[in-house]
Amino acid sequence: MEKFKFDLKEIFSKKQYKRLNPYQKEIFVTNFFHSEMWKRIKVEERVILLRELERVLATIYKRRKYHIDVLPSNYKVEEDYFDLQTIFEDNSINIRKNFLEEGIMQNGNCMPYLNVYLLDGMYHENYHITSYTHIRGKMLEFLEREFIEYCLWYDTLKEGENVTSKEQEYIENDLLAYRMIPDEYYAYDFAYEKVVSIFQRTLELYGEDKNFTEYVVMHIEEENGFACQYNQAHHTNYTFDELYEKVYLKKIIATLSKDKEEEKQYYEELEECKRFIKK
Repeated sequence: MEKFKFDLKEIFSKKQYKRLNPYQKEIFVTNFFHSEMWKRIKVEERVILLRELERVLATIYKRRKYHIDVLPSNYKVEEDYFDLQTIFEDNSINIRKNFLEEGIMQNGNCMPYLNVYLLDGMYHENYHITSYTHIRGKMLEFLEREFIEYCLWYDTLKEGENVTSKEQEYIENDLLAYRMIPDEYYAYDFAYEKVVSIFQRTLELYGEDKNFTEYVVMHIEEENGFACQYNQAHHTNYTFDELYEKVYLKKIIATLSKDKEEEKQYYEELEECKRFIKK
């Protein structure tokens, strides 16, 4: 006999839920992404869950709330690559209908661990939105280290280049370089750490989630693959994280420095900055 389905609209409107503080709400909402809970959510109510998580994260990270738009399944499939996509200009996060409801990715493949992937995506986009909010609202000297590194990368762009075109160029020709853009590197890291901590907690409540296990395996294999790709081409032995610190960040700073002394000064100033991501 199939388990009854949740009515998320009713659940999130209850006084007991509304009385929770934002951190308690985050725990409550993210529990629904475990497969045992996920399969009891009506397909058409998945967007309610995403919207509630976005409301909670906006409060926790002290930023403007973004609205989540469900777009037609065929929306710009041939020209605009995304599963979840943030549009800063109109404060929105976009997702295609068939991806949200059926897990069908842009390339036509079906996402096998959609519940975990969507949770990861929401934290990933939350990082980008928070990064954008901090950089626009703070003087450079008051930014956390991760956001300063992104500003430094931005300063390496040549005249006529913009962030969107450069990211698209990397996606088409060099995915490792895309992953090494500071804002992308940290967004992936931030989301992964959050998802792991959430599923470590839900393990005690609902047991192991095979979708989470697959997500972890794929994440590790992807990063190891990128590292192997670079190491084979350059006869090195870096881990994925070492590639960011010792190769790509180093290139950013070298590009902006006129000599070794200025490079040293950049590193010293970065070391003095506090971090946004706390592990």
